[in-house]
Amino acid sequence: MLVFSCSTTVLPAFSPRRCLVAGLLWAILLFSSTVALAEAPRWPRLSITDDPARTMTVTWTVQGQDATWLEWGEEEVYRAAFPAESEETGSNALGVTHHLTLHDLKPDSRYRYHLCTVESCTQGYSFQTLPDEPNAPLRFAVLGDSRASRALFSKAPAAAPGYREVLQAAQEAGARFVLHTGDLLIDGRQENQWPDHLNHEQPIAAELPILYALGNHDDGPGEGDGQYFNKLYSYPRNPETHSEDFYRFQTASALFVVLTPYSFDEKDFAVQTRFLEASLEGDSHPWRFVMLHTPLYTCPMRIAGRRTGHKPDESGAGRVWEPVIVRHGVDAVFSGHNHIFELFGPQDPTRPPASHLDGPIHITSGGAASGDSLMLGKPDEDCPGRLAASDHFHLVLLTLESGTMRVEYLDLGDRFGSPPAPFPQTIFVREKESGIPWCEM
Repeated sequence: MLVFSCSTTVLPAFSPRRCLVAGLLWAILLFSSTVALAEAPRWPRLSITDDPARTMTVTWTVQGQDATWLEWGEEEVYRAAFPAESEETGSNALGVTHHLTLHDLKPDSRYRYHLCTVESCTQGYSFQTLPDEPNAPLRFAVLGDSRASRALFSKAPAAAPGYREVLQAAQEAGARFVLHTGDLLIDGRQENQWPDHLNHEQPIAAELPILYALGNHDDGPGEGDGQYFNKLYSYPRNPETHSEDFYRFQTASALFVVLTPYSFDEKDFAVQTRFLEASLEGDSHPWRFVMLHTPLYTCPMRIAGRRTGHKPDESGAGRVWEPVIVRHGVDAVFSGHNHIFELFGPQDPTRPPASHLDGPIHITSGGAASGDSLMLGKPDEDCPGRLAASDHFHLVLLTLESGTMRVEYLDLGDRFGSPPAPFPQTIFVREKESGIPWCEM
């Protein structure tokens, strides 16, 4: 209760009527300030930091230092849980970021939740844990480069206008989580650009874990925990730098290693090479995947008839990472950076081309900037080793089930606004037992 007292004997210049008006104005001002500080939590986002069959990590943002918590349960009866970690994210809209991991969940089960402050709660959301059986079907999406083409003015968008629709397409296609190959926004050093990206990934990020790779547009300011990327998202901390710049996570059937050439100005990539080797050495998962922003295999694009785009292994990391990737039987490498789709067949630089079928395939997926026509290139037709390519907005779907990996391409339309395809197209299949791949596009 707000109590306002006024004494005309203390303030003889004020009449009772003027005192009442002043009191009402102060009440409105104080009430408005309280509401602004106690607004509902913003930008709920899920991630995987532990066993995804039995845990789920939720991250959200609030303005000010108000108490905040998560209420969750399988049914409508919720129990409260308070964030285990909170940190100042920025001076303005980024406020304070809170992280909380829910434990002891049931595999392949749906849970409901919402986020609260003292004054208000968000709408209800839900998430589903992953299965804990290695042979159970698992479907996930790969996409990337969802940033806008260029923010010429301070209020210009930093994320592409159709990124939300791309995420929605992944969810509707049955993906249980999303791998994003990097380049979320134009300049990760600019605090005022992050809210635009965070707005565009809602509400899908509140119900589907999104695992980002750190791209060349996403890092900064500073390194490690000082970066907005690390403050705003919660991923497993690697044992080398104890940061989230690069990390690994696993499901019942697969291991995923996420790397970045934009971390700690690492010239020889020795730290991440050691991390990659340790992650893959002795791993018993039937499927293994690596994701980084810069593709090890790619071909030039054409924009306005001119050859352009990023070169293969632009960062130089491939020369030290690819031998480790091949030696440990990685099944696929996901990248972005070039704003096209590409599929390269099994690659092994230690053997002659076309002499093997069991090497990793390489997928470039840089077409998540739906609605921004400047964020698409046209693949050059001359490209040895490439099995398929496209200059449309898109995402890639992978399904793992009983020793089979199925890769599908979902067309989301071209730069001129053509409608998206109603169904994904199967472009590659690998059978673990036979080792014989099949490709069509």
